[in-house]
Amino acid sequence: MIWNAIPAVWRMGLLLAFLASLGGAYLFVRHQGYEAGYSRAEAECEAEKAAQAEANRKAMRDAEKRLMAAADTLSLKHLELDDAIQSLSDAAAADPDGGLDCLGRDSMQRLNQIGR
Repeated sequence: MIWNAIPAVWRMGLLLAFLASLGGAYLFVRHQGYEAGYSRAEAECEAEKAAQAEANRKAMRDAEKRLMAAADTLSLKHLELDDAIQSLSDAAAADPDGGLDCLGRDSMQRLNQIGR
């Protein structure tokens, strides 16, 4: 047989070379799997980041809409309050007893209307 004709040192060298090539092939395949897995995980991570960024933008838009609606409501309430203050100021200015130290009948009626 040819194998027995090869000196023992050469046989050992060939056996080690064969094992090294098997080990190299194993490491190459494993590295390729690692690279593929890393690429896939990185793509999933980027997709998740993009989805989170979009969700954040949507939440900001919704919050801005609610803020604008609240600002409009507050502005209307402020106008109503200004109108009420102006109405009371006009009524107080028209009160003939407005300069007295004690309250007159009209002043009491105005105060009673505010309390309701």
